[in-house]
Amino acid sequence: VFDNAMQRYSRTVELHSSNETDGKALGATADENYSVTVFKPFDFDELSPLYTVKIWDNNGIVSEAPVDPSKVNADDATFPEMYALACYLTDSGRFDDAQMTFSRLVNNLDNVFSGDGSKHNWQELAQGMMRSHYRAGNLKDYMDLRLFTDALNE
Repeated sequence: VFDNAMQRYSRTVELHSSNETDGKALGATADENYSVTVFKPFDFDELSPLYTVKIWDNNGIVSEAPVDPSKVNADDATFPEMYALACYLTDSGRFDDAQMTFSRLVNNLDNVFSGDGSKHNWQELAQGMMRSHYRAGNLKDYMDLRLFTDALNE
């Protein structure tokens, strides 16, 4: 079991950072299949917020999509859309720990980190995780998720 765990976590992942073309990297995350970076363009307009989300698969193929985080529906969103929204909530100051809380949520779930376009009900996933933390007496993670879902519902 330990060898399998070490093998799983010893894979190389590549994170991408701010650059002159894409803008400021607000968040970057990866697993063994995908690397996702949310960029805030240099000409970002708060009245019409539009981030660029780039996804690199494990073959180095890059896809990108513009995401307006103010229009992301947390009840039916892809991982890249939700990651953009979490970055937006953190960057805008609406919930400073949104990106970290979302990353912890994803790390505790199976088969949600993907760039394949599959959609999930993130509110439901977060609420399920909240119930688990509450039952286990882990009130800090429960409250972090509660604040995150509150920010999603503003």
